[in-house]
Amino acid sequence: MSMSDEKPQLRLAMDFITMYNTDLWGLDDYSKVYYRDSVSPKVFWDKSLDILEKVGIQGVELTVGLSDWRNALERYTTVDGFVRALGDRGLELCSGFYCGLLFNDPANWDRTEWMKPERQKEILAEVAAYADFIRAAGADIMVAGLPMRPLWNEPGAGFVDLAYAQKLADFINKMGLVTRQHGVRLALHAASGSVFWFRRDIDLFLTLTDPVFIDFCPDTAQILAGGTNPVSVLEDHSQRVSITHWKDVSGPARENMAMIKPAAHQEMYARVGSGAVDWAAWASKLRDVDYSGWALIELDAAADPAADLIAAREYMEEHALPAYYR
Repeated sequence: MSMSDEKPQLRLAMDFITMYNTDLWGLDDYSKVYYRDSVSPKVFWDKSLDILEKVGIQGVELTVGLSDWRNALERYTTVDGFVRALGDRGLELCSGFYCGLLFNDPANWDRTEWMKPERQKEILAEVAAYADFIRAAGADIMVAGLPMRPLWNEPGAGFVDLAYAQKLADFINKMGLVTRQHGVRLALHAASGSVFWFRRDIDLFLTLTDPVFIDFCPDTAQILAGGTNPVSVLEDHSQRVSITHWKDVSGPARENMAMIKPAAHQEMYARVGSGAVDWAAWASKLRDVDYSGWALIELDAAADPAADLIAAREYMEEHALPAYYR
């Protein structure tokens, strides 16, 4: 958030999930993008950064799988080498997405694994190392997804009730303490199908977590898919927002969409400007709450990343940014 008398500014970025189209990498299964070794780091990073150089954005957000921070180190040897590779193309790191609460093994999205004491120790060590990389690369935000909701008919699934939320929030607070000790803020990301999706979920976890340690990353498409206007969520939780994801969706999810596998959510999403998000209202509210920072354009597995990102950027420049800079 802006803390001075300077006019607020938005900087455009994108999450690397935009680059996760299987045809782009010769993969035969979408799940393989979540594995670090599906494509060699050299091939992935060289091709990705060459594509992004043409797009006209300023920042990138790392995520799980092919763009994992450890793959960046394998390609560039040092953090400085990675930063130089970005800088040579007019880019910088704005944030890193952490998926360790969603899954450890990409083949096993076990929503209860985070509860195991041994896994909690691993998670805290992972976020510490990841935070060190993010900070050394010049950024200071780690975005975190939360576990998936149980399937509605899953035997013994349980509920996302106060007892569950309190346990998860307590551990999230510990994660936030660790990242802060390493110079990085932790921001919770609202995601379709997760326990941090519906308006009630967002209110609940932002109430139970400590605002000193835990920020909020609203995602326009994910929140709207959960049946809530992202503008109203932003208005109520603006003081917690440290980064924003700009994504479009056809509309609220169909009945029980929250209770099916994550891959089935893909069909909901739309290219920026062709969905139901009111971009002018979103940008205007960001201005009203004095948000200044990153606006991450997110296009899941774009068929033509360069063309699609350029089209999204141009749409934002014509239809959203004028409302922000009015």
